Amino acid sequence: MAAMKKRPRNPVRKPFKPPVKPLPCSRTFAFFEGVTVGPGQSHDSTSPQNVDCYQWLNVWVRASHPQNLAMDDISVELVFELPGRMGATGLASLGHPNAANVSPTPLIVNSGVRFGGYGGFVVRAPIIGPGVRVIVINSGSETYDFTVWGYATR
Repeated sequence: MAAMKKRPRNPVRKPFKPPVKPLPCSRTFAFFEGVTVGPGQSHDSTSPQNVDCYQWLNVWVRASHPQNLAMDDISVELVFELPGRMGATGLASLGHPNAANVSPTPLIVNSGVRFGGYGGFVVRAPIIGPGVRVIVINSGSETYDFTVWGYATR
């Protein structure tokens, strides 16, 4: 019997994977613009913004008043969400060794009284959910138009 020739093997080809496109290092977005909120009222951005894969959220809050009055007792609350599931307005970090008896920290900032002179401010918070909403609460005596923007960074 004649010896059979061995066929050369085809080299094993790895499946082609397109290169991974890195995400941008930051993202800017509007929660809402020019929304009027009167005394005793609040406004919720309602739709969570996707901030997944980012570390920090910076929220710019600007209040416009016809007489250019500074904010008076305005609160801004961050609501981190699992969209469609649940939201949270407090943070309790147990990542520190001395975390016994920790209570959640409210994710809310108040402008204080008008005499401080703030027509706007920035809130910086760690991102603790893939989605985030903002609620502006007017506990003061004046009506303002609010614009709130977000800036997520790594």
